Amino acid sequence: MRTDRAQRRPEIDRLATLAETLATLLEAGIGPAPAWSYLAESTDDPFAASVGRGITSGDTVVCAIMSGRDDPPPRVREARAALAAVWWVATESGSPLADCLRACGESFHRQGDTERDIAVALAGPVLTARMVSFLPLVGLLFGMALGFDTLGTLTGNPVGWALLSGGALLMGLGAAWNRRLSHRATPSGSAPAIELELLAMALAGGAAISVAREVVADACRRFLSGGRDSVPAIERVLELSARAGIPAGALLRSEADRGRRESRSAGQAAAASLAVRLMLPLGLCVLPAFMLLGVAPLLLAIVSSTFESL
Repeated sequence: MRTDRAQRRPEIDRLATLAETLATLLEAGIGPAPAWSYLAESTDDPFAASVGRGITSGDTVVCAIMSGRDDPPPRVREARAALAAVWWVATESGSPLADCLRACGESFHRQGDTERDIAVALAGPVLTARMVSFLPLVGLLFGMALGFDTLGTLTGNPVGWALLSGGALLMGLGAAWNRRLSHRATPSGSAPAIELELLAMALAGGAAISVAREVVADACRRFLSGGRDSVPAIERVLELSARAGIPAGALLRSEADRGRRESRSAGQAAAASLAVRLMLPLGLCVLPAFMLLGVAPLLLAIVSSTFESL
C-alpha cells in the first residue's frame, strides 16, 4: 500500500481503463492479440507495452500478462493475476471476452475507489504519527538552542549514554509500532469476491455449473494465491438459484457487490480506528523518548553547569 498511495494514479485504475479499452476493441471485431498490440502502440502504459511484446514474441495472452518484466507492489501483482484469471475463464468457458473484460474493469474501478477512500482516511493519522515521532529530536535541539550542551551531556558520561541508548531504543520501537499499526489498517489480499465474479463469467458462456466451477477452480489454482474464502457464499447462492429456479449469474454478481461493500466498510472502519490506536506508541514510546533525549539531558546540563559555577 505505501507504493500504491505514492502514485498519482493508482495502478488499479490504469488496469481498469486497460480492460475497458480492450473490451471496446474486441467489440469492434479486433482479435485479442492485435487488440493488445494496438493498445501497446497507443498508450504509454508500461504494462500494456510489456504484454504486447510478450505476445509478439510468441507467448499466450495469459502468459504475457503474468510474466511482466517489472516488479510491481503485491496488490498490483494480485490485480494483474485477477485480469489473467478473467481472460483464462472467458477463454475456457466460451463466455464473451469483451463482456468479461468490462465486468473486470468495473470491479477494478470499485476496488480503486475503496483504496482511495482508505488512503484518504489513513493520511491524517499516519502523518500525525510521523510528525510526533520527531518530538524527541526536537527536544534535544531545543536544549542546544537554549545554549546548553545537551548532546555533550548525552555522550560525555555513562548516565548520558544510558539516556541516549534508551531514547534511541524507544524511538525505534515507536516507529516500528506505528508502521505495524498502519500496515494492519491497509487492505490486503486480492480483489474481494473475485471468485464469485469469475463463476458468473463462466456461467455466462452457457457452461453447466459443475463445468464452470471446475474452470474457476483451475483459474484460482493457476493465478490467485489467496484462499478460496468465497466457496461458502457460492454454495449459498447456487442453492438459492436452484430452489428459486432462476439463473445464478445475477445472484453471484449481487453477492460479489455485497462482498466489495463489506470490504470497503471494513477498511474505512480500520482506518478510522487507527487514529485512536496510534496513541499507544505515542504514550508508551515517543513521550518517554522525549523525556530521555530532550528533558533529562537539559536538566543534567543545568545541574552540572550550576555546580560548576559554585
